[in-house]
Amino acid sequence: MSCHWCDTADICMDEIERRSNEEVENGNFPTLIFISGDLYAELQKLMVSQTRYSSALPSASMNTIMSINVSAGSLNIQLVKRLRNFLMISRKEDFEAFIAAGVDPIFWDDQERARIDKAFEDLVILTGEENG
Repeated sequence: MSCHWCDTADICMDEIERRSNEEVENGNFPTLIFISGDLYAELQKLMVSQTRYSSALPSASMNTIMSINVSAGSLNIQLVKRLRNFLMISRKEDFEAFIAAGVDPIFWDDQERARIDKAFEDLVILTGEENG
């Protein structure tokens, strides 16, 4: 499998095309683009700015990207909410296996980090009350 992380500055249609081609070359048949909210927002901005200069696509259609056509076919977008800098072009089964294997906390988004911190804090308080 290819790298699943992407710097915000590197998100572009060429990167999505490259990753989808890489998956196909490795004998996989990608069906989805799993993308974190931060990269998705950047991709939307990029696509809107590109369509401003092209009359072929109305900019209103770019408000929500549902799928992207690449040489491997049309890939639907699946937003991944708990991660940041995440871009994976694959199948649902591969994504589920990846998540089940665990994700390094460095890639959690701020909301996930706050949720885990709160759960840990609650656990410490609860343990302290039981011992106290």
